[in-house]
Amino acid sequence: MRIGFIAPNRGMMQDLNKLKEADRLSDRVDFFLGDLREGLRIANGLAYQKYDVIISRGGTARVIRDSVDLPVVEVQITGYDALRMLLPYQNTVYQVAILGYENIVRGFLPILKRLEITAYIEVVEKEEEVAEKVNELKELGVAVVLGDTVSVNHAKEVGLEAVLITSGPESLLLAVEEAEKIAGAIREDRQKQRRLQEILNLSNDAIVFLRPSGVVELFNPAAERMLEVRQEKVIGKRMDQCDCCHQLFSQLKEEGNWENRVLALGKSHAMVSKRIVENEGREIGTVITMKDVTEVLELEARIRKDLQGRGLVAKKQFSDLIGSSHSFQATIERAKTYAKTNSNILIRGESGTGKEVFAQAIHLDSKRSEGPFVALNCAALPVDILESELFGYVEGSFTGAKQGGKRGLFELAHRGTIFLDEIGEMDVKLQSRLLRVLQEREIMRIGDDRVIPIDVRVICATNKDLKTAVKKGEFRADLYYRINVLRIEIPPLRNRLEDLTELANRLVHHYQRKYKMMEKDVDQSVLQLLKNHRFEGNIRELQNIMQRAVLLGTGSVEAKILNEILADESDMELDGMDHTLQEREQKWIEQVLREEGYNKTKAAERLGIHRVTLSKKLKNFEIK
Repeated sequence: MRIGFIAPNRGMMQDLNKLKEADRLSDRVDFFLGDLREGLRIANGLAYQKYDVIISRGGTARVIRDSVDLPVVEVQITGYDALRMLLPYQNTVYQVAILGYENIVRGFLPILKRLEITAYIEVVEKEEEVAEKVNELKELGVAVVLGDTVSVNHAKEVGLEAVLITSGPESLLLAVEEAEKIAGAIREDRQKQRRLQEILNLSNDAIVFLRPSGVVELFNPAAERMLEVRQEKVIGKRMDQCDCCHQLFSQLKEEGNWENRVLALGKSHAMVSKRIVENEGREIGTVITMKDVTEVLELEARIRKDLQGRGLVAKKQFSDLIGSSHSFQATIERAKTYAKTNSNILIRGESGTGKEVFAQAIHLDSKRSEGPFVALNCAALPVDILESELFGYVEGSFTGAKQGGKRGLFELAHRGTIFLDEIGEMDVKLQSRLLRVLQEREIMRIGDDRVIPIDVRVICATNKDLKTAVKKGEFRADLYYRINVLRIEIPPLRNRLEDLTELANRLVHHYQRKYKMMEKDVDQSVLQLLKNHRFEGNIRELQNIMQRAVLLGTGSVEAKILNEILADESDMELDGMDHTLQEREQKWIEQVLREEGYNKTKAAERLGIHRVTLSKKLKNFEIK
């Protein structure tokens, strides 16, 4: 706490020093001598030195208050001071005049009336008026002038008796006491403001406070970042006069309070809330808070990723893709090239070739690797459920809707990748919604009327010929060209048999470790048997064969056992290529069902498809 006391005359300065010597004044009060202009010069210096309060009297106090941005406490002329000054003139014939600024003169009025003293009262507004007032008083026959320093000096110059109006010690102490209270309140208020400012500065939300006139009073660092403008260019100006804020201001004209509206701010979108602040029924300003939509969605995705990590994390990298054949390595190199872009990708390949593994590897090799990876089999769910899973819904949008609503997979995949497997099985009506998402890069939850911007990379996969599906009207042509920006064809296992040795050994070692058996490579004779098999189920079929071979051979892959397994697999092909793929698929499913004791869940797991997909296939094949 620092208080500056500017005494306008030497007499007051002496009184202050006496009070100091008597330990009646605090060490926090510094004394300075200066009247009017000199006092103003000193006051400006104190403001620069961060003093809290200034004390002065009369015209000097008034000049300082008008020019310096610091609280000014004025030494008052108390009734005791006025009485002390007027008593000598109670019974005199001298004509008395009181000359000075209004804040000096007003203390004398009640005492003059009480003492029944008739006196001239002259109030000056400016220092320049004093000389003229003194001359007028002399012409009126005034003999004694009571006034401040300037008035006394001018009165003496024209030969009048002049008495300096002084303030007693109690008046000085009262002024100091008031200044200390004001300084304490200012310090406490500054601490509160500093704490509040730190809270606002640390907030990730952009916060703006407008006065009722529209002038910006508060503009935190988050608002600087969002609106791309420095505080000093905005604070103190009307928002509608700031080019950077004009777009926001135009959207705030609607009366009343509202929350979480998605508004366009330049090239980005923000969730904006507006609240009018009132005090005793009177509007004192408006608070505006803004959250960047992309940051909100990114945070939501991160939270959801923590809660449901398994469904939102890619685990397979390009190093997990096994095969050194020319065709397979060329496919990997193409996928790595595509990973560096943000374009949509269509992966084509037969069942079991590893389409999702490629999708995960692309995601982990892209700039989105820190974001979520969300995978969904489009054939695994009925169309209504699939729609709610993809786009989410609001509370009460349909019977059974979860309280509070639900975010869709596109929202969860914000700043990441969404993988849509078996895209060719998606219902045509739902394809229209997906097309709009790919075009507009925004989604709308079921039952909602608000759009939510998203930043998602879409990778689709299919084992169907989508061009043929387009010709048959089973797949939208415009959607096909949207998802088929970049294309990857994964070769079937039978077209890269040179990779079979590495694949078989890797799988065998995996299952040997899993079942705690001694690790041993596959014999060449066994590998030759594998190379003669067609592998309609590709890598997934090879996994199943190797797992059974390890278990039945107690760790070793024996030719006799493998022959039996391959014979079972060949039976599912209905004696070769004279039958359709659909017939071979039916036979294969029947075989797996038998081996799993007609347990659909286990059969679907072995087949690498969802249980719902298996049920649909069984219904199509009329298998009970």
